[in-house]
Amino acid sequence: MKICFLGTGVYSLAIALSLTEKADDITLWSEDYNKVEELKNTQKLESVIPNITIPSNIKITNDYMTAVKDAKYIFIGSTNKYVKSIAKSIKEFYNPQVPIIILTKGLNEIDKEFLSTTIENVLHTEQIAIISGPTFAADIIKKTPAALTVASKSLSLSLEIKHLWENTFINIERSLDIIGTQICGGYKNIIAIACGMVAGLELSESTRAYLLTIALKELKELLILFEVDSNTVTTYAGIGDLILTCTSTQSRNYEYGKILVTNYQEAQKYLENNTVEGYSTLLTFNEILKEKNMKNNLIYIINDIVLQKEEPLSLINYLKKK
Repeated sequence: MKICFLGTGVYSLAIALSLTEKADDITLWSEDYNKVEELKNTQKLESVIPNITIPSNIKITNDYMTAVKDAKYIFIGSTNKYVKSIAKSIKEFYNPQVPIIILTKGLNEIDKEFLSTTIENVLHTEQIAIISGPTFAADIIKKTPAALTVASKSLSLSLEIKHLWENTFINIERSLDIIGTQICGGYKNIIAIACGMVAGLELSESTRAYLLTIALKELKELLILFEVDSNTVTTYAGIGDLILTCTSTQSRNYEYGKILVTNYQEAQKYLENNTVEGYSTLLTFNEILKEKNMKNNLIYIINDIVLQKEEPLSLINYLKKK
């Protein structure tokens, strides 16, 4: 069985490594020629995961046709701003019966839509699933027990994907709420920025718990506003990922928020040098909510702080009113 991964970030590679015993051919695609040559020549990707020898059944290419051809599953793990262009690039080689599994969090910021919608519109397929949940790449690589949500409109597809990790260290739960799962995946990165702000302001863990409780309530309200299943908040992709991302210093979103409240210029440099998914998701979510006349006060407040329209303490003042 061949599995394709479009994107060679650390999370994509971690997921690929978790499937090496289930597939005899895992092909990674990268636009970075140096990564292609590095793996071919050394069987390592030190620039992505240091000190790990990549199993021989993981190959790499910068050719879309080579990557996609004969793949039984296609995972997309690029940053959100590249998902649409990647989908367009594989269109001529893509069989609409092959499932597309999206690892990327966030939204299509250009078209202001969910990534599953982008894939459906570009590739004209309904074989789409979202994978989301409380996992860091480093923990997956170490094979520590972990859990993920697989969301798809197709129960048979989500079951098929669940079986990929059967008898492994990863537990999979299934969901029909593909939009709600994506909302949770984007929202937790936004709140992680806010939790970083709390840390940067040198406030207590009690304050962070206070913020997370309000955030959880507003996440449920957001799911209701989008007319999806509010119970998605209780899944691994909901409260599970919210807890992990918002309480760990491994989170780039958390680190960005922490820097932001003490040194705006340093925070801008951090954005330039790191992928902070919550930043673009925040700006896009803010625009969508305003266009739809929806209210989510935390998103509005965090957005205004990030854009320097409000002082960081406005976040705490908001909490005090709740």
